[in-house]
Amino acid sequence: MFRLIHTGKFDAVYYDKNRGILSSDYTFSGGFIRNVQSAHDLTISKTVSGNMGDKTKAFAFTIALSDASGTPYTGALAYTKTDAEGEETAGTLTFAGGSGRVSLAHGETITLSDLSGGLDYTVTEEDCTGDAYRVTCAVDGASPQETLTVSGT
Repeated sequence: MFRLIHTGKFDAVYYDKNRGILSSDYTFSGGFIRNVQSAHDLTISKTVSGNMGDKTKAFAFTIALSDASGTPYTGALAYTKTDAEGEETAGTLTFAGGSGRVSLAHGETITLSDLSGGLDYTVTEEDCTGDAYRVTCAVDGASPQETLTVSGT
């Protein structure tokens, strides 16, 4: 099973019906306030269960990112990888043509930090069902679903 969690940072956007969107320090008398997600973290963790599951095996994941118009993200993003003992390692994941690859073993987690708001993601675990593994995924604490791929914003 792999677990996908995304958390966000929100900026308050103030809208005045006569002036449009304004900065967060503006005082106004009419309109509304809307929270807009400006950045979020994407966390992927791996759990191997069952008596025959190899807890030392590294499982490959492809992470694809694109903007709302479908343009693939190209660049590098900071990450923190945590091993099964809780030791953290910082690094950079390079996205070429919109995708990057990571490997996770049992108990490991990787968090991509400060993804721009509006980026769409697709996380795919490499198919290991030929090795008699059954892959499930739980997104944001929901019940696990049998799937290799999950997507979201």
